[in-house]
Amino acid sequence: MRQILKTEDMLSCDGLLGSGDRELTFSIILQNLMHPKNSNRTEAVKSGSYQELMTHDEGRKFLVQLLSHNLKQELMGVESAAKAQVASLQQMQDVKLILEAPDVYHAAAVLIQQNFYNGKGDRTALIDVVLNTDPKTIPDLARKLKLITQSEFYGYKIYNDKLCNTLQIKQQSIYRLWLHCCRRHNAMTAQEMIDFAPYLREKIEVWDKFVDNNGKTTLNMDEYMAYRKQMAEAAKVAKLQAKAEKNKKKKI
Repeated sequence: MRQILKTEDMLSCDGLLGSGDRELTFSIILQNLMHPKNSNRTEAVKSGSYQELMTHDEGRKFLVQLLSHNLKQELMGVESAAKAQVASLQQMQDVKLILEAPDVYHAAAVLIQQNFYNGKGDRTALIDVVLNTDPKTIPDLARKLKLITQSEFYGYKIYNDKLCNTLQIKQQSIYRLWLHCCRRHNAMTAQEMIDFAPYLREKIEVWDKFVDNNGKTTLNMDEYMAYRKQMAEAAKVAKLQAKAEKNKKKKI
């Protein structure tokens, strides 16, 4: 007999079972609540996960197994969170040692001795610490930042990743570093930031000319408007050239 009970059946459940066993009653209702739709229940019956609970011992066994499973999952979650927290604290400690090193050479020695991974977020953690610290208190900051864009330092590997090809840092992170270290704290020059991210030279030069301490484009507005006009015209020319090239290929 398939047990299909709704919550409102609880009052009459003792009568249906005849035994008045509230533990069995609870186990049956709980199992049904775990499969609220008929389709869920049908699938559970087919898979064998839906149990036929007829006796007190069967009801108790079901409850013990369910409790044990959920308790195990909860403990595993707590364990994972604790391990993650310990790893995060260790990561922050390692980053602190790098940034507190007196110069890039000592910082490189720390990096080489540590398990520094790009894929595990170590570089991102270092950048986050810089962004939340007064950069003027970090010795040799410019060269330390440049260090984390290199795969080796005098022949020694910086990163422990088996594959670490993406050494370029995203534009958003470079912008935040420029705003924090160059504009707001004058701890680095624009040229030092360009040396750190040469692939964003034009962007950094634009930020340095037109962006204020609040990250707003308010500086040298006449020059900025002329720059925007020039960029708009260049975009139009590029679009026309691309269209002409496409038409040329069609004719061929």
